[in-house]
Amino acid sequence: MDIKDRIKLFFFDRAPNSVLEDHVHLEFYRDLRTDIDAALASLESAGFLTSKAQPNTRYPTLQRKSYRITDQHLASYPIKTEIEVAGIKVPRLIDGDMTRAEDVNSLILAVNKVIDAKAADIERRVEEQGRRFWSTLIAIFALFVSLFSIVNVGVRPALFSDSLGLSPLNLAYQSVLNILPLFLVLVIFLWILHRILNK
Repeated sequence: MDIKDRIKLFFFDRAPNSVLEDHVHLEFYRDLRTDIDAALASLESAGFLTSKAQPNTRYPTLQRKSYRITDQHLASYPIKTEIEVAGIKVPRLIDGDMTRAEDVNSLILAVNKVIDAKAADIERRVEEQGRRFWSTLIAIFALFVSLFSIVNVGVRPALFSDSLGLSPLNLAYQSVLNILPLFLVLVIFLWILHRILNK
């Protein structure tokens, strides 16, 4: 889709409101300014857009220019009368409307609802991360205790081999018997820890 077609869609989306030339440049900031100006001029010469100079009485040298779709091309195109932000709808201001105080109030309240919803979501995520952190910390501590217990049980026969009168073969056999149950428990614990950390 070339720049002219994208500008057409932009003005249909903003219809029937007029749009400052500066806002058009802002919308299509990725395109070259010369390409945008050429497309606006072409659409105006084709009768799709009409422009109007808007001098500033307080700043005479500032000449802003606005564009809007001509009535001929707008025809019966459906006009949006609402703006939706994060599921919240507010009235859309249309050229010719008289801005009321409550229009601004409604906009502020709508923005506040979005902010409150986002803040609640962030708070919920922080709490989830906190619970996950402490669960992980407890699991790691339990892993350390389990490893220490296995080592302690495994070396006990060797420490008392003389008093027990165990041969090297019996010593190895007794160590395996002592370690195996704890080792199986450790394997199960590591599997559970893996599931916790990868949620």
